[in-house]
Amino acid sequence: MRRPCAFVVSGSVTLATLAVLSGNALGSRRPSRADVTEISQVLGLQGTAGAGSNVPIVFLLADRRPRRVDVEVEYGIDRNLDGTIGADEFRPASEDRLDPRNTRSNEKPQLFRAGTGRGAQHSYVWNSFADLGIATFRALEFVLTSDGRMVPDPQNPGSFLLVTGPGGLPILGGVQVRMRATRGRTRRGAWAVSAPFALDNDQTPSMTLGAFESGPQPLVHWTAFDGDSEDRNGNGQLDLADGEDANGNGLLDDERVGVAFDYHRLAPGENPAILLPVDLIELDWAPCSRLAGSGDNVQLDARPGVPVPRTGPLSGVASAPPGVGRSWTFAWDAATDVGSTSDGFIFRARPFDEHRGIGATVYSRTIVRTQP
Repeated sequence: MRRPCAFVVSGSVTLATLAVLSGNALGSRRPSRADVTEISQVLGLQGTAGAGSNVPIVFLLADRRPRRVDVEVEYGIDRNLDGTIGADEFRPASEDRLDPRNTRSNEKPQLFRAGTGRGAQHSYVWNSFADLGIATFRALEFVLTSDGRMVPDPQNPGSFLLVTGPGGLPILGGVQVRMRATRGRTRRGAWAVSAPFALDNDQTPSMTLGAFESGPQPLVHWTAFDGDSEDRNGNGQLDLADGEDANGNGLLDDERVGVAFDYHRLAPGENPAILLPVDLIELDWAPCSRLAGSGDNVQLDARPGVPVPRTGPLSGVASAPPGVGRSWTFAWDAATDVGSTSDGFIFRARPFDEHRGIGATVYSRTIVRTQP
């Protein structure tokens, strides 16, 4: 039985062009040069949010005789957001030679030994964090509103809209790796390209709900946390002595956060204090409108590839690492959502960050009224 592989030879790479080729398409002949004949599919979510930021790339390396050769490795992402990963969108990949899963010979000149036929199996360990930092490349990128909600697809009930590029193609999610064998400065094999895989080096945000203030314009006090924020002491200033400039760019990268707030109108006699967590989830919830000009801004520009503004209506709010946090206030435009009423309400909220990482939903049982 012929085993499929997941690679294509150099050129513009799209999901459509990732055809399934025969596993011995190159291995069936005796190569006149060393070649990477196959790159195995990278399975599961990679990155700090998944299997780890060090990504093992398993490949087959073939030559006419079992010589030691090097490999050139590059990673590719959809940098211009046009729905394809072109040959000009690959960059050199950083290797972690100390990772025990890397199969380079642990002696000079630290090369990979090729095998005959279809080749010998090896593993190259890519240090994705060194190249991409806390960036995220999901398999699918959904359209998010400025409060982090996915947008339903009106043409396909139960589905959600995908982010598309200028040509209308969905943005190609994930990362691809291409590699080729090298011997000296001029002897290079053909590029073999992996299938796309998801990579997420982002730490998702979290939040807590604090005090509530009833009245015609109810206020919710809350705190934002994110492990990727450099603001270790939560004072909103860059303190080099505290090691806050982790990436050395001279800026305080405090990981902007937005929040989606929802309300539930309590029925007569409904007591939220006795509701179980599963009961809270199943309540009828509706989105809260933010009262313009009051409280803090919780809306965040969540478009892929678009830098989040530091000021303005889509800048979100700053966070600090867990255990520290930054505290903010949400002002609910109750008049727009529920009009004038003496009913009681409870809230839930879900944070998301500038890397489109969505945190867990938190619930409150504290009753808020829109009339004093």
